[in-house]
Amino acid sequence: MEYIVENTVGPKVQEKIDEAKEEADNEEELDQKVQEKVLDLNILDPAMGSGHFLVEVIDYIASEILEYTEKDIQQVKRDVARRCVYGVDINNMATELAKVSIWLN
Repeated sequence: MEYIVENTVGPKVQEKIDEAKEEADNEEELDQKVQEKVLDLNILDPAMGSGHFLVEVIDYIASEILEYTEKDIQQVKRDVARRCVYGVDINNMATELAKVSIWLN
């Protein structure tokens, strides 16, 4: 799953980080811009099942943001989960399972 996330979500995250670097005037502003730009991403899993892909996406995006900020990892993961990831599934039980997986992460 890491390979898939790194090669699908990774380039988009890097694109947002590069945009933030171009816009930032100093290190403090860079921290803010990276968070702002990266958290503007929207990632959808149209067949989320157990939520494994979304959990990996949350971990990946949070780790990228943490390279530019000193916030708590759990806070960054919560921000990513709230603002960036979306999932749907035809099976309601799968949706509930995915919610629990994301919550436990």
